[in-house]
Amino acid sequence: MSRVEEAAIYAFLFAGVMGFGYSWLWLLKKSADKTFGWREWISVIAIGLATLAVVLRFAMPAFWPAALDMRYHAAQEWIRVSFGLCDAALIIGLAGRPRLIVPIALASCGTAVFWVMSTID
Repeated sequence: MSRVEEAAIYAFLFAGVMGFGYSWLWLLKKSADKTFGWREWISVIAIGLATLAVVLRFAMPAFWPAALDMRYHAAQEWIRVSFGLCDAALIIGLAGRPRLIVPIALASCGTAVFWVMSTID
């Protein structure tokens, strides 16, 4: 992998973290108001799914099989589940708050890249 590709991956991961931070902070700040509408709830569900995908990445090793040859297949199944969560978050986020569509999309895609990059041997 060249330095340019590596820098692009790190920039994308950084944008994903910023998307998470912005989305959660905006939603938590908005929840202090009493005007929490349906679009905000859609955005909470979307960012919650992306957050669940991140949490699953750190829970995955606890459920790995003992055999080394089975770990690859187990990791592939976990990646499939997490990508499904990221896809769902991306699609659901499109119906959420317009201001949060791009941050949630970055968070979802950044999570998918994080999964791939952190499970490569």
